[in-house]
Amino acid sequence: MTDSTLARLKQAVKLQLNGKLAEAEKIYLGILDTEPDQPDANHLLGLIRGEQDLDDEAVTLIEKAISLHETAAPFHHNIAGIYRRLGRLDDAEREFRRAIELKADYGEAYQGLGEMVKFSAGDPIERQIQDQLASKQLDERVRSYFNFAAGKFYDDVGDYDRAFEHYLAGNREAHRNFDTAGFRQQTKDTIYAYGSDCVRMHAGAGVDSRKPIFVVGMPRSGTTLVEQILSSHSGVFGAGELNDMKFIARGTTTLSEVKQPYPNSIAGMPRSGYARLGTEYLNRLKRLTPGEEYARVVDKHPLNFQFVGLIMHLFPNAKIIHSTRHPLDTCLSCFFSEFYEGTGLQL
Repeated sequence: MTDSTLARLKQAVKLQLNGKLAEAEKIYLGILDTEPDQPDANHLLGLIRGEQDLDDEAVTLIEKAISLHETAAPFHHNIAGIYRRLGRLDDAEREFRRAIELKADYGEAYQGLGEMVKFSAGDPIERQIQDQLASKQLDERVRSYFNFAAGKFYDDVGDYDRAFEHYLAGNREAHRNFDTAGFRQQTKDTIYAYGSDCVRMHAGAGVDSRKPIFVVGMPRSGTTLVEQILSSHSGVFGAGELNDMKFIARGTTTLSEVKQPYPNSIAGMPRSGYARLGTEYLNRLKRLTPGEEYARVVDKHPLNFQFVGLIMHLFPNAKIIHSTRHPLDTCLSCFFSEFYEGTGLQL
């Protein structure tokens, strides 16, 4: 790799980490235009395609990167996550295990593997995890991954007390923060924005389409199962957890006369804006199924419950399914889950 290429890759990674995907994409494409076999550019562009929900293209790019640099553990880890999202579970397990073979302290890979397989007593993964936890070189972020993986292993083999100790340690080391006051204010703003006057004023302003189905609820409340049931029908495509509604909600600020973040931007939204944003969302869905037509597409991002008011204005005929589960089961399942997703942006 030349110094010039390395400098461009580092610049693009920095942009990618800051969410400036279009700018990073332009740099990767420029590198690949002259160096089509540059493994890092293929891999990192593949991650962007994954963020854009273009999973088939993401797989093609990262598989090529692996063929060019087979011993790069992050390549295997990241394609495993995409395989898992696509339901290619055997491929995902193979790639998670390959990432672990290549990098024994790759905590994310252990934790990712644990989320998708059921461990059994005698699996050598137990000794590997405990060896890593015995190391004093691990920082807390990585140690958290290993504790979640250990918790899953002992939960699977029925050693529940030991499992809980590891989950407790993993959550403590993750140092998660939640802005309770900010979320309360956002909820109050949403309730205020979608008062009866707003609902009446913008009724029927969006797109007359029944194509999208939104499955919402708390994480770990069963949204994946609902999607699987729906997508078993030949006319329904399960798109997984799309981030699109978050970006559509941000678009309300651009179109609104009130230049404030969503939901306060709703006060100044023209009726025409809803049709425009609804069409943009449908175009995003269309890119997920090139050459194929489905009567319905399921977006099962549970946190879309924050955008139910906007969804009803964009798609007054769309179905919204609220998945619920006993609060204790939901909270315990969340406690056992490591929701942090690493970037995988390693050179």
